[in-house]
Amino acid sequence: VAARTGNAGQSDYAMANEVLNRVANELAKTHPGCVVKSIGWGPWEGGMVTPVLKAKFDEMGVPLIPLDNGARRFVAELQQADPAEVEVVVGGMPQDAPLIDPQAAGAARRATYDVVVSAATDPYLFSHQVNGVVVVPLVMVQEWFLRAANASRETEFLGETRFLRKLRVLKGIPLPAFAEQPTRLRIGLEPDAADGALLNATLYDADGVARFTAQVVSQPPAGAETARKLAEASQAWPNVSIAGADLYGAQLFHGPAFATIEQVDRLGEQGASAELKSSRAAGWDAPRPSPLTPPLTDPALIDGGLQLARVWGYDRLQQLTLPTALEAFVVYEPGLLDAGRTVRCYVEGKPIGQAGTRTNIWFVDAQSGAPIAEVRGLEMYVSSEAPLTGGAR
Repeated sequence: VAARTGNAGQSDYAMANEVLNRVANELAKTHPGCVVKSIGWGPWEGGMVTPVLKAKFDEMGVPLIPLDNGARRFVAELQQADPAEVEVVVGGMPQDAPLIDPQAAGAARRATYDVVVSAATDPYLFSHQVNGVVVVPLVMVQEWFLRAANASRETEFLGETRFLRKLRVLKGIPLPAFAEQPTRLRIGLEPDAADGALLNATLYDADGVARFTAQVVSQPPAGAETARKLAEASQAWPNVSIAGADLYGAQLFHGPAFATIEQVDRLGEQGASAELKSSRAAGWDAPRPSPLTPPLTDPALIDGGLQLARVWGYDRLQQLTLPTALEAFVVYEPGLLDAGRTVRCYVEGKPIGQAGTRTNIWFVDAQSGAPIAEVRGLEMYVSSEAPLTGGAR
């Protein structure tokens, strides 16, 4: 980065880097079958960067590259190599002003990621069917958005991103040919025009029509205290004893891979609580495994919370609802939980007249009470399409 943007006392260093850039470009021309990269790294969080140097970089506004993130980026450059990109600069820039025209910069920072779903790679989706047709679950959209953001250049120096906000369901994505053929979806990411710390994410269907949108940010809020207070407040809610098995095929349409509600033990005007199991306990392997972006959420577990919100909404409205939007999704403990973990789920909410519900959902470890994930401002509306049954396998 210093060789590209300048730094006092490093002209020889910059010249040496430029020589290597020219050599790399020449090799790329003469060896078209070879991946050639000249990576201009910014300072790493370790090695020669002592505390004194770190303070100097902080003063200049140059972020350090976390070791894990830098290693992932190095692998990504080799695995996702664009032959046209020989010279690559990786790291934060010290200048406040843009080096190129802002509109051109924005265009260059847009990124797209393809998501291919199929019966071979995503068999758990057979358990998420509406009227006999597989439908992409909202929880998988959350997972894909977060993983795309963490694979993008925009977030890798901010640390792992586990926070979505303003997720909107424009229209669901049915997969009528799921059993027969793969379907290619596409995620688009670009920095927000008004706030560069935000990434706007859009999921497009196979025809290029936008179906889901959200914003990705890097800093989740603290959550342990709120989770503890909600757990305490739930003690005043009416006791019930409803087995999850009695809900599936009745109020819930989900098949075995998404049947993660074990037992509902409280259900009343203010909310509901239940015991949930993890995706692994429901028979999942890692969703869409990738060496660059391992799973960041536990999708079937999170879906169990949305299901509990649906059960609570039915108790309040006597009508079935489907999710349409949420204000925030926060992951405190990333990845798939072990099959033996037991999770407590708390839903608090209010009806939106007779049209739907708005709820907050917390997932906490049943033993320690530590927060695992949080859904804020989930809006679910009565829908004529809301199925009573439909899950399979």
